[in-house]
Amino acid sequence: LITQYQTNIDTASSSLELEETQISEALSQVQAAKDLIIQANSTRSVTDQTAIASQLQAILGQLVDLANTRFDERYIFSGANAFNKAVIQNPDGTY
Repeated sequence: LITQYQTNIDTASSSLELEETQISEALSQVQAAKDLIIQANSTRSVTDQTAIASQLQAILGQLVDLANTRFDERYIFSGANAFNKAVIQNPDGTY
């Protein structure tokens, strides 16, 4: 019984550590997106705006990947639906 408790504690600790890491990375990505949006508002060059749009699309992809992080066969940000992705892209490109 004590062994099972220790296993549960270890699993919960590992899961929480991963969640904290992923949330921290997501916050970094959101900050990078914010910085790019501010930069886009101050540029008139279509080339620059296209490059920024591409960077923002990449950040969106990274955020989706972070949201769909798995631990022990479960999606950590899916709540009660842990066996389903937290974020999916629809055929029309929306989420």
